Amino acid sequence: MSVVLIILQDFISKLKDHLLGRIHGLDFDGDTNQFSNDNRNSVRIQNNVIFRVATVRVNYTTYDMRRDFDTVNSTTHPFIMVSSPEN
Repeated sequence: MSVVLIILQDFISKLKDHLLGRIHGLDFDGDTNQFSNDNRNSVRIQNNVIFRVATVRVNYTTYDMRRDFDTVNSTTHPFIMVSSPEN
């Protein structure tokens, strides 16, 4: 098995662990939750395709309870900062 396939399989299993944590409403803890292969197999990636996009739109509620959004463009601003778990 090539190194690329091993890295890809590791990425897919970590992605599914992350998605399962969000689906089950678990608090984000740096994705230390490990799920079984049966659980991972319950998450299906349609046609085994993941798209890479240049921009992402983040919706949020402002301090004065209004809805707003920001657009992040990976070409012009490749690095963003987000909150991490307490520990």
